[in-house]
Amino acid sequence: MMISMQNDDTEFIDAVAVAVADRIMPQLEVLVKKYYTPDQGLNQQQAASMLGCSVDTLKDFYYYQPGFPHFKKGTKDSFSQKALENWMSDNQIRA
Repeated sequence: MMISMQNDDTEFIDAVAVAVADRIMPQLEVLVKKYYTPDQGLNQQQAASMLGCSVDTLKDFYYYQPGFPHFKKGTKDSFSQKALENWMSDNQIRA
């Protein structure tokens, strides 16, 4: 069975395809950035900045939270940016 399309049908389909692409591209860009961007190692100052606190608060409060993502890199504490983002998302207090 052969289906023939009129020029108007092709133009309509193309217009729909462009509209769909325009709607989903921003969401795809966010997902690509989130899941396909290489992880970045953070120092204490950068991690504290992400949390919106001082380095002292980071050391005194956050280090002791269950599952708080930090590790030693040599003699210094380091943080995975993605692990910290996930921890922050999982540990938000919702009103």
